[in-house]
Amino acid sequence: MKTVKNAVNGEILFHVADDNYQAQEGEILVDFVPDVDSALDIQNNLLNNEFEKYLKRKSDGESCYLKLSAELRLSKLSGQITEEYHSSLETILTPFRNELMCGQWVTGLKFLELIVGQLEEELYLKIHNQITMYINENY
Repeated sequence: MKTVKNAVNGEILFHVADDNYQAQEGEILVDFVPDVDSALDIQNNLLNNEFEKYLKRKSDGESCYLKLSAELRLSKLSGQITEEYHSSLETILTPFRNELMCGQWVTGLKFLELIVGQLEEELYLKIHNQITMYINENY
């Protein structure tokens, strides 16, 4: 690969892979010169893409946990669970909630798995399956 530069000011015009390329008037042909701006652009694009993924995971985590909170509150209000059990669930789920609300789904899953015996099996499996499915689809 070669780099074509402006013969007057040395500005990089473009790169060519054709070994038979002949410089035109006002151009000079030199050995390949990496385009520093392009490397920085690529790095910035990667960073921005990853940042956007984190924003989405955070938003999705907030929605997921708030929906769970709403379900638990309705269960409390309807008498399906007691006030005490509801309070204990909120305490038990706090480390999981904190990670999920920040978009840290994988770490949230690890915290959830640490409290497996502290939740009713049906509730645990429901949350675990939802988190696992999200991770499989979004990571």
